[in-house]
Amino acid sequence: MDKTDYLILSELLKDAQMSFLKVAKKVGVSSFTAKSRYEKMKKQGIIAKTTITIDLSKLGYQGKMFLLISTSSSQSKLATIESLKKMKNIVVTSEIIGPYNIIAIAPITDFNSVKE
Repeated sequence: MDKTDYLILSELLKDAQMSFLKVAKKVGVSSFTAKSRYEKMKKQGIIAKTTITIDLSKLGYQGKMFLLISTSSSQSKLATIESLKKMKNIVVTSEIIGPYNIIAIAPITDFNSVKE
């Protein structure tokens, strides 16, 4: 990887849907170079995938609920995570380090959806 690759990555981190033409203009290379560098980084596994960000307020959600969970030593963290994934509106579950060992995130529409 060289400076151009890092600049391309930097622009794509700001907006993964940015066109190669726009990336190229910002980086100072041709759109062919930007696209071929992108494809090469994908092939090498440097770029694993691209993602989207959803504006949850446009879908009727008013916020996000963060659940910080501590499991007992006798409780399987993996089983807890699998159970959380089956719950309505849980969009993220992950094992974390610190006083809590699991985090779950769920968008909420109102106070009643917190209880659910």
